[in-house]
Amino acid sequence: MKELQVCLVGIFPPPLHGMSLITEYVKNRVSVKASPLVIDFAPHSLERSFIVRFGKVFRVLRCLFQLLSYLVAGRIGAVYLSLSGGYGQVYDAMFACLCRAFGRKLYLHHHGYQYLNQHRRLSELLFTIAGKNAIHIVACEKMGCDLKRLYPIVSKVKVISGIAALDVWDGAVVLRKRLKSIGFLSNISIEKGILEFLDIAAWADQAGLPLRFVLAGPYHDEKIRHLVEKRLSTLSNIIRVGAVYGGAKLAFFNSIDIFLLPSHNESEGLVIHEAMSRGVPVIASSRGCIEQIVSDVVGLRLAPTDDFVAGAISKINEWLQCPDEFMSMSQAALRQFDELRISHTKKMDDLCAELIAGS
Repeated sequence: MKELQVCLVGIFPPPLHGMSLITEYVKNRVSVKASPLVIDFAPHSLERSFIVRFGKVFRVLRCLFQLLSYLVAGRIGAVYLSLSGGYGQVYDAMFACLCRAFGRKLYLHHHGYQYLNQHRRLSELLFTIAGKNAIHIVACEKMGCDLKRLYPIVSKVKVISGIAALDVWDGAVVLRKRLKSIGFLSNISIEKGILEFLDIAAWADQAGLPLRFVLAGPYHDEKIRHLVEKRLSTLSNIIRVGAVYGGAKLAFFNSIDIFLLPSHNESEGLVIHEAMSRGVPVIASSRGCIEQIVSDVVGLRLAPTDDFVAGAISKINEWLQCPDEFMSMSQAALRQFDELRISHTKKMDDLCAELIAGS
């Protein structure tokens, strides 16, 4: 009898971002015990130009044919499908449709929150095609509750944080005893909150505070590059370090005392976990799963309706005046990371074992 294989469908690095990091991690964990079939339809670039989008259509069609050939040949057991957050769910629905037609067991891994902030017909169609027996993997309990509330066909949910996929960095963690530097790391865009970060830096500069601001990440497009660099030319307290990966990312988190994430749209925010892994307290906008990650024990969570800049400035002033409280936050952040990583790594290993057993 032919041995069936796990089929992993989604976006794998490059380019590297939260979604591709997790799908790559699942591939590596499954590969320890079994050889998976991998269908990768990652775009060549994160740009949203017409050429990039048009090229993706052809890659998806090629991948659909690849999946069909595996199904016809009877090679596939369980299917793991890494879901897009926007209109990419059109492609996801096509992959799910093929798998359902051949009676394959589906595991859908959610990475975005756009369709969980409000109901979307495209998402409902996708989940209807996937069927009531599909298993949905979400990053937090809130994400699972929102998913089932908006899409009643969803019933089987596993909560597994992407924290399991993060690199384990070497070197001892130095607890923060005093606030001296503040960092921002993301694809630099208005949506990710770069303007709020710059406003806070401008406040500190005008107040003459001895605070250093570190800006990391690639620009989302040329328009935002021009806007940010114009602002940077007026500020003397910001260091821009560009895109950081591997050791450079570790150096970034080691160099800061607070991490800011004023994002306007976020699912889990893996960079929050990375900051806490180095004992760095976090000030973040409460989007998606952040509500369940950032508490007043490890930092500050601000509601989307709050003035992020004013709230962050108030907390920064408080920490500047109370270094003992700040150090306790640093300790709590590190402790939370360690506990969550152990728990969710076990859950991820169990998922990979289930995928293999279902094949």
